[in-house]
Amino acid sequence: MRVVHVTEAFGGGVVGVITALANQQTAAGDEVEIWFMRRPQAPVDPARIGLDPRVQLREFDRTRPAFGGMRRMYCAIRRLLREDGADIVHLHSSFAGALGRLAWSRRDAPRVFYSPHGFAFLMLDRSLAMRTAYRVVERRLARRGAGLITTWESEADAARESLGVEPAGVIHTGLSAEAIAGYRSSTPTERARPRVGMVGRVAYQKAPWRFRAVATAVPEADFVWIGGGDPADEARWLSDIEVTGWLGPAELDEAIRELDLLLFPSLWEGFPLSLAQAQAMGIPAVASDVVGNRDIVIDGLTGYLCSDDEALIERTRALVIDAGLRARMREHASESSGRLSDIRLGAETAAIYRAVARR
Repeated sequence: MRVVHVTEAFGGGVVGVITALANQQTAAGDEVEIWFMRRPQAPVDPARIGLDPRVQLREFDRTRPAFGGMRRMYCAIRRLLREDGADIVHLHSSFAGALGRLAWSRRDAPRVFYSPHGFAFLMLDRSLAMRTAYRVVERRLARRGAGLITTWESEADAARESLGVEPAGVIHTGLSAEAIAGYRSSTPTERARPRVGMVGRVAYQKAPWRFRAVATAVPEADFVWIGGGDPADEARWLSDIEVTGWLGPAELDEAIRELDLLLFPSLWEGFPLSLAQAQAMGIPAVASDVVGNRDIVIDGLTGYLCSDDEALIERTRALVIDAGLRARMREHASESSGRLSDIRLGAETAAIYRAVARR
C-alpha cells in the first residue's frame, strides 16, 4: 500500500507523530512518503529525527512567493488524487487538511483522511470571530474525504460536539515503548522543599501567568519553568520565576526527573508529549481540564484535572504539603504509563484505513 502523509506544520509535536506513524507503516511493508513544509519558527531537519531511510520526503518551499508553497502543495495533492497515485492520502494539521479535502472529489480513488492534531477553533489566542470561522470551515469540510482520524478520545469528543461528525477512528499517539521503559527505571529525587515545574514554551497557550499565580499562592515549594520563549514574554509573565531556557534532550529529561510535581495550566492542547513524559516518569500532574490533558492525567489517581485557577492552586497546594499523596500518585502514574505508548499507532491507523476501504 502506498501512503502519502501531507503536512504544512512539520514542527513541534506533529513531527514526532508523523515520524512514528511512517516508521511503523514502513516496517509493516507499506510504501510511505511525507510531503511537508518546514515551520520557520521551528525548523526541522528530517534526516535527524529518526525517520526510517526508506521513507521518501518531498519538501514544498513556503517562503516565496507568499502562499506559493500552499498553492504548489494543493496542485500536487490534486494531481496525486486525479492520477490515482496513492492508496491513502493522510493529511495532518489544519491547512494541509483544508488543502487536501478541497482538492478531493468523489471521483478520486485514493482515500483521504485528516488528523487535526489540535483543532484551530480551540486556540484561545485567536479572536472569537476567527475561531468561529475556523469552526465553520472545519464543519463544512468534515464530510469531504474518508473522514477524521483523531488522536485520543478527547479530540474525538471535540469533533462530535463542535462539528457534529463521528470520526472514522481514533489513534493513540504517545511515547515510544523504549522511552517509557527508561522512564520507569528512574529513581525519585528526595528534597527538603518540593520542586514544581512546567515544561514548554513561554507563550500564551501555556498560560504562564497562571503558573506564576500558583507559585505566589503556594510558597512551600520551589517553582521552575523548563523551557524558554520571547524575552519580553518571560519578563512580563515570569519575572520572579526560574526559567531554564531551551534545553537539549538529555538536559530536558534530567530537568523533568528532578520535579516532584508538574503544574501544566495550558489553555488548549493537542496531545502534550511533555505531560505524557512526566507522567511516564511517575511525576504527579496538576493540569488544566482541556483536550489532550484529559487523555493523559487520570483525575484523582495520577494527578488532578482543574477547571479554573482556584482549583489549580488548591490541588497544587494539596500535593505540595502531602508527601504521602505525591508518593501514591507517583506510583499510579508509573504503573499506568504503558497506556501512553505509541506502540499501537501503526496497527490502529491501518485498521481504520481498511475499515473505510470496505465500505
